[in-house]
Amino acid sequence: MTFRLAFFAKAAAEIPLLIKLFGDDVASANLAVVSFYNLEAQDNPDCDMFDRPPAAAALTLHETLFFYASLIDIILQVARRENIQLLAFQAYTPQLIKVYDRLVRQQAGPRNLRVFKEGANYVLQTDN
Repeated sequence: MTFRLAFFAKAAAEIPLLIKLFGDDVASANLAVVSFYNLEAQDNPDCDMFDRPPAAAALTLHETLFFYASLIDIILQVARRENIQLLAFQAYTPQLIKVYDRLVRQQAGPRNLRVFKEGANYVLQTDN
């Protein structure tokens, strides 16, 4: 499987949760919206871009947790290198909300992240 990880620069005003949390102070923060998807889904008419393509292998629970832990490592390395202070992302399904909630709880403390959540929207504040 090949995944594309993308960091999008956004203005804080485009993310209502950031304004709610930080007010005008967020305007000067270095912010990135993070997203990833399986490249097999990109132009596949049989699935949404963020769904698992029908022909893609289903990961076991252990493989899924390893994948997300590795993804978090990569995201935080990029954030550190690019001095990104706020990372925003969204869970696209109820199942992903459960996975993200668990991973965020496990990873936030050891990685010194402040976590903010509203519905399916997450914001991680790094120590950069």
